[in-house]
Amino acid sequence: MSRKMLPLLVVGIFVLSGLGAVTGTEVDEESIMVEKFFFSKPIVRTQNEYISINIDEANSFIMEQGKPMLPSYVHTFTFPFGTEIKSVSCSPKNIQMQT
Repeated sequence: MSRKMLPLLVVGIFVLSGLGAVTGTEVDEESIMVEKFFFSKPIVRTQNEYISINIDEANSFIMEQGKPMLPSYVHTFTFPFGTEIKSVSCSPKNIQMQT
């Protein structure tokens, strides 16, 4: 092989290996992901004329002007590039009301 052909061979290998990445592979498998979250009972405290509600597992708050500040939990899911999410459902359980 001559020295002039070596660069063309290297470029050819890069081009052919890049074609595989461009065409990609499709996966027809469907996955179901189930995540369960558990929370402790809310802690209600009275301070002067205000009431505060805390939950140990909360990592954020819902804040809207003119409404009470409520604890919330935010969780971010990370999926591989190209993931198609068809549905998300939430099934709260053991709901209790407290006045």
